[in-house]
Amino acid sequence: MSHCYFPIAFLTQAPVPFLHVADFKDVRRGWDLRDTQAADANGHAVVVWLGASLAGNSNDRSTMEKTCSDGTNSCWAQWNVYMAETVDGHDLVPAFTQFTASDHIIHAGTVSTGGLGGGAMGLVADFFQVALDPQHRANISFADDHIASPECTSQSPGHCADNDPQSYRTGQPYFTYQLKANPNIVPAASGQCSTTPPAPPGFEKMTGGGGIPSVKAGLTANFGFVAQNDKPNASLSYHDDGAPGGAIDAHSVNTSVPTVTFSGNCGRSKATPR
Repeated sequence: MSHCYFPIAFLTQAPVPFLHVADFKDVRRGWDLRDTQAADANGHAVVVWLGASLAGNSNDRSTMEKTCSDGTNSCWAQWNVYMAETVDGHDLVPAFTQFTASDHIIHAGTVSTGGLGGGAMGLVADFFQVALDPQHRANISFADDHIASPECTSQSPGHCADNDPQSYRTGQPYFTYQLKANPNIVPAASGQCSTTPPAPPGFEKMTGGGGIPSVKAGLTANFGFVAQNDKPNASLSYHDDGAPGGAIDAHSVNTSVPTVTFSGNCGRSKATPR
């Protein structure tokens, strides 16, 4: 699930060690949400998101905030900030490298995807943003409530331990950034905007899409495609909110085809039967 946020006017640096890209580690997550993106240079882009140790609906307390045998929140969903980076964003299917951007668990329990409504925690929705500086390093801000608030003595008397499920917490702004940029970044020429590198000889690529009437009156089913003949490849998408059995949102994944040929405004591909 993706969410967009308005930029914030300032970043407050909390006492978090600055992270070197080599210190990031690949991880496996149970649940991802709330992403933010940035791009610069020639095909360089990063995506930052929140990921948890447990799979399931992030708003569901019965899944994300189970009763732990030791009386703490140690068995709750544990959340971190993750980042994926690519330096070949111009490719039809770019390759991303995944990192852990936070050096500690930033939140435990539920995370709200419904704004201020509902009973799930919404504190980590604040401050979440990524930007790339002139040296192409990712600068990340996020909210963190892994430490109980000093106000817990009045807001949750007797429950001030950092791992106490009943302790009072507030989301504090944190900031971290890469100490070194990816060495494979190809910067744009000085004083110029980034541009797509020239295509190899004979390369052709086609994109398109359109809409057709949905079964449900007043709605339109939308479709789109992209195909290229160098490393023959094609991808298709189809979305219809008026389908009889409920909304349909289908996407092909990197469909390899033996050949893709182009003639005028038409493209033709043939997939291998399976």
